[in-house]
Amino acid sequence: MKNILVFIDSYNDVDHILPILHYLYRYKDVNISIMNTSVLGVEEYSDKIKYIQNELHIDISQFYDHLNYYAIVVRNYNKLQKRVYMHKDKALFLPLIAFLSWTWPLVLFFLKLSMKNFFQSLNPDIIMLDLGKERRIPGRAVVNLANDTGIPVIGYAHGYFLYTNTEPFVKNKVKLSLPKKLLKRITHL
Repeated sequence: MKNILVFIDSYNDVDHILPILHYLYRYKDVNISIMNTSVLGVEEYSDKIKYIQNELHIDISQFYDHLNYYAIVVRNYNKLQKRVYMHKDKALFLPLIAFLSWTWPLVLFFLKLSMKNFFQSLNPDIIMLDLGKERRIPGRAVVNLANDTGIPVIGYAHGYFLYTNTEPFVKNKVKLSLPKKLLKRITHL
């Protein structure tokens, strides 16, 4: 039996992973654990969380509860990062953006140190997280630590309906009008 560790952060993460969790629960012999990395908690999407816990029998735990004393720093960094990047176009926030950029490697280092213990206790064979989460805290630290320990990371598509296309890497050709074909040819010379 494989251990799968899933990271969720927001309502749409739960929406996107729910069909995958349902499939794994019904048809595969796996043990699934879910880590909630949201600083707000999971109360905002309680109906789906109840389904995951009661029907699929999957435990959801708060990511920051598994960290040691670095959790306070990481949680506050994450809150500040989310708030600052919502207003990144305002000049007032430029010093904070510079501060966040400068402290990013330090926060990643401490987060990886803190995560090693609970990675060993959970012993995941596969880690899953929403695509795009690997660019932020704590997703970047999760991917880095998984790479260091040889654990494969699977990113599930964000905003992609699961049954839309059975071959997601094959795109349909779009037929361009004559002016667009000419413009494309001119710009690619």
